[in-house]
Amino acid sequence: MWYVALCTIVTLIICIIHWVYSWRNPRCNGKLPPGSMGLPILGETLQFFSPNTSFDVPPFIKKRVERYGSLFRTSLVGQPVIISTDPEVNHFIFQQEGKMFQSWYMESFTEIFGRQSVLSSHGFIHKYLKNLILTIFGIESLKERLLPEVDDTTRKHLHLWTNQESVNLKEAIATMIFDLTAKKLISYDESKSSEKMRENFVAFIQGLISFPLNIPGTVYYKCLQGRKKAIKMLKDMLDERRATPGRGHNDFLDILLGELKKDETILTERIAIDITFVLLFASFETTSAALTLAMKFLGDHPSVLAELTKEHEAILRSRENVDSRITWKEYKSMTFTSMVINETVRLANIVPGVFRKAIKDVEIKGYTIPAGWAVMVCPPAVHLNSAKYDDPLAFNPWRWEGLELNSGSKNFMAFGGGVRLCVGAEFSKLQMAIFLHYLVTKYRWITIKGGDIVRRPGLSFPNELKKDETILTEGIAIDVVFVLLFASFETTSLALTVAMKFLGDHPAVLAELTVINETVRLANITPEVFRKAIKDVEINGYTILARWPVMVCLPTVHLNPAKYEDPLAFNLCRWEGLELNSGSKIFMAFGVGMRLCVGAELSKLQMTIFLHYLVIKYSWRNPRCNGKLPPGSMGLPILGETLQFFSSNTSSDVPPFIKKRMEKYGSLFRTSLVGWPVVVSTDSELNRFIIQQEGKLFQSWYMDSFDDIVGRQNVLSVHGVLHKYLKNLIMNLFGPESLKHSLLPEVEETTRQHLKLWSSQASVDMKEAIANMIFDFTAKKVISYEESKSLEKLRENYAAFLDGLISFPLNIPVTSYHKCLQGRKKAIRMIKNMLHERRASQRQRVDFLDLIVEELEKDGTILTEGIAIDLLFKEHEAILRNREDADSGITWKEYKSMNFTFMVINETIRLANIIPGIFRKAMRDVEINGYTIPAGWAVVVCPPAVHLNPAEYEDPLAFNPWRWQELELNAGSKNFMGFGGGIRLCVGAEFVKLQMAIFLHHLVTKYR
Repeated sequence: MWYVALCTIVTLIICIIHWVYSWRNPRCNGKLPPGSMGLPILGETLQFFSPNTSFDVPPFIKKRVERYGSLFRTSLVGQPVIISTDPEVNHFIFQQEGKMFQSWYMESFTEIFGRQSVLSSHGFIHKYLKNLILTIFGIESLKERLLPEVDDTTRKHLHLWTNQESVNLKEAIATMIFDLTAKKLISYDESKSSEKMRENFVAFIQGLISFPLNIPGTVYYKCLQGRKKAIKMLKDMLDERRATPGRGHNDFLDILLGELKKDETILTERIAIDITFVLLFASFETTSAALTLAMKFLGDHPSVLAELTKEHEAILRSRENVDSRITWKEYKSMTFTSMVINETVRLANIVPGVFRKAIKDVEIKGYTIPAGWAVMVCPPAVHLNSAKYDDPLAFNPWRWEGLELNSGSKNFMAFGGGVRLCVGAEFSKLQMAIFLHYLVTKYRWITIKGGDIVRRPGLSFPNELKKDETILTEGIAIDVVFVLLFASFETTSLALTVAMKFLGDHPAVLAELTVINETVRLANITPEVFRKAIKDVEINGYTILARWPVMVCLPTVHLNPAKYEDPLAFNLCRWEGLELNSGSKIFMAFGVGMRLCVGAELSKLQMTIFLHYLVIKYSWRNPRCNGKLPPGSMGLPILGETLQFFSSNTSSDVPPFIKKRMEKYGSLFRTSLVGWPVVVSTDSELNRFIIQQEGKLFQSWYMDSFDDIVGRQNVLSVHGVLHKYLKNLIMNLFGPESLKHSLLPEVEETTRQHLKLWSSQASVDMKEAIANMIFDFTAKKVISYEESKSLEKLRENYAAFLDGLISFPLNIPVTSYHKCLQGRKKAIRMIKNMLHERRASQRQRVDFLDLIVEELEKDGTILTEGIAIDLLFKEHEAILRNREDADSGITWKEYKSMNFTFMVINETIRLANIIPGIFRKAMRDVEINGYTIPAGWAVVVCPPAVHLNPAEYEDPLAFNPWRWQELELNAGSKNFMGFGGGIRLCVGAEFVKLQMAIFLHHLVTKYR
């Protein structure tokens, strides 16, 4: 008995060994390509489906190409597969369809898309179905019908997005394209349907390219369920159309019904439903993924965005009506756009593999592909082949200059190839081109989250902003409140103080700027730079775990004898023929500020001399530029002309720093401040141009030291949708409606109380008293803070903050800048504590901080000044005479009638020049008046030079409110920018004028 059992076990073991051997060594009438078949049945499926986050060739393919070459064998989901990464072999496979190969997909893929879809059909059936699809997606249909419809749909959705605080780009584009495609294919309107077809496609897409395990809970199972529901909806539509033959919809489903009614048609109901299902998916998913990546690439490459914008703005200029639709001729003229599209889909590699099956034994490059074996053509390996594409991972649309921009070739197969070239390729490119046209000519955007990719191996976007997420964070909230508390009282109190000096016949002095000396730190180089891994990272066969710190050791790079002969020697000759740039893999000293030689004083001395003579002395004073830089001086290395800029002065005139350089260089000149190259503009026309071009050529920018003080996420520093969002948030407090109904009576009551209090005092420090009055009021409205009831004095922290706001940024104890940062730190801590307390209490909204919490949970002559004061008295006394009750509060109508008061306020602010400069940064090279402002350079618009320009204001240093009689009294124009300009016009401008007007009213009517 034991003998029989033993024989059975031995036989079983022999069978298993034979089976495993046969699996690993398949039969072949020739020589199989090298490779591994992996585990029996499972093969190398798990490795194939493992996710990666790179734009490079998938690791599964890359490792095997390095080991086996461009043609190798493997096994996926129980199927033996030959994978080709060779462009010539791929081209041969595509050209031999129907002769040696036929279209094929894995069993799981066929199960998802349908066994009778256009993807799975062959021969004349495939040709028939392709021609059927061309009736809707062919060139004639694109020209006559689809082009205007795509144009209208794109405009509609882009406009819709502008009303939203943020947009999940991939989802929004997919929805836009699905709406159009579903309408053209089946006349489906999501908003009018009780069943949401789009939701079924979401489930379908998530499991399309996944491990085919059909059990509840897996993405593959959800995918099949999504398909099942979508197919049912399509079948119900088809049955409904058949039941009501008289109703024409003029869509693709009607065309299919017409074909089904024909005698001897080869079209069946199953084929009709499968083909509609595939078209609905293919027409929106791939295009939306490509457009999402295109926007990521454009955001990362300003030069490409600039060239793209230039092409589309040229189209607008050539039209009679700039708002007309895009024509076919215009679309075909978009050469650079086509290059951007090709480059995007080349890097996107949305289709990770194109499958065929050998219908007979095929000899290729000395190997045999057995009949029945699958063949996978690998587009990523072709698109990222360094032999065909220079620097293949770089996004460079210009590489397509001089190349054919067609949809398929042996080196470009984003849309397939051969007879299986995607029938919707031209439609997809049309949608992308129209979307990009309107995007770059009418809109601006910023990325607030996402942009990462994951390949499983299909492309997906894992961390896009969801609909229920807010773009407001606690950090932003605290920065906004902090800046509001400062900006709402300090500028106003300063302006009122200057006004009092003018009206009271005292010398006018601008705010003092602390002068601080700073030591130049050319040799302050550190031996290492630390980073932290934000996810698991594979490097040289090892894994760096997420959240582990990584230390880059620079001395081992700079003193590597394999790279530098005699590395400790000081030898300038070694750099001959090498690029002297700031950073490369073998030279990192400049970009990251690290020590060239660890621990050796001689090495530090050598590196200091090297940096000084090689880089600083020869490149600082003569910056690189693709055109002609404005005239000027860059000053000393690193320090620039910072000391001169921060020099104090007591004049109401244009600051000496600006005035001297205007006389020497003109109205546009270059300089350097705190290490930044800066172009200064004192020309009103240029200033207007710079401010109006925000988001196109320039963006708001401040020095790092300023951002450190006011917060990097404050309303001054953010851009695009986030700036618009924060501005609208603040308008809840300072907007016209709030001013009329809430703030006006409260400001008046506060003003009366403080003026009465001052009248009982022997003397008043006017600047301090006004600042306290406005701070008390603003703090109460913003955060319900009352100084008298609080143990911690918020105002004291702001006093320290203000002393160093515009000072030399030397952050060491005893400096104004250091005290400023400490004041900010304490104020931020207090605001943060208040915020946490509010979030815990969940009280009803009372002030601005409650609104934030809601969002988180989701110098002139005596005569002139005397007459001005007299007129000011008369204007406000007239207001009192016109009242029934002289002690009643000021009304909005009375406030708006104070014309001479507004003239006094404008003249005060014009001479005060509280804001010495408005900063912007060039987003790309900008040509102005024959000069070039290089991309990345800062631009300072100089309001004092505008406000004190004798060509615009006669006797500009005189305090003369009458000069405003013939001028507009609005908050911003090219010749008056006391409140900024463009989309950055101060959101609290009207509130400031309201406070000043009410203060002056009670001052001149009740006090002397």
